[in-house]
Amino acid sequence: MIMRRITTSLVSLVACGALSGCASLDHFSDTSATVVRVPANAELGVSTGIKVSAGDILQFDSKNQKWVYGDYTPVGTDGLVGRPNKEELPVVVDGGLFGQLAGGVGNWKFLIGSDNTITMKTSGELYLFMNDRLGCYGDNTGAVDVKITCSRKK
Repeated sequence: MIMRRITTSLVSLVACGALSGCASLDHFSDTSATVVRVPANAELGVSTGIKVSAGDILQFDSKNQKWVYGDYTPVGTDGLVGRPNKEELPVVVDGGLFGQLAGGVGNWKFLIGSDNTITMKTSGELYLFMNDRLGCYGDNTGAVDVKITCSRKK
């Protein structure tokens, strides 16, 4: 199932012409951008095909994008204000909201939201996901398109 998800993601990247520059499985150079589709029910995250190094700077843009969180609530990638409450914790990325766009490289997970610039703290392949509780992704639907602009720290 995981391999199928990764393969599907890579096929989507190839279809967009994204496997050049930033979205290559190799390190990117200078500045380049790609768009990655992130399904709301991808509990283990979706591979972007982007390999980053510590110090690389990534700009994420998913403004005006919505997916559907569990109880049929459309939510933007900044998350559902007021959720989770104490009874609904923990979520995958502590301090984050349900429905918030998040990412990870190796064991490092971080919150993104709809518009953010993040300096990578570690090296590895970048993956993206909706922040939710583990085991609760099955009732999420839809997907968002995330534009990722990458630049190598000089």
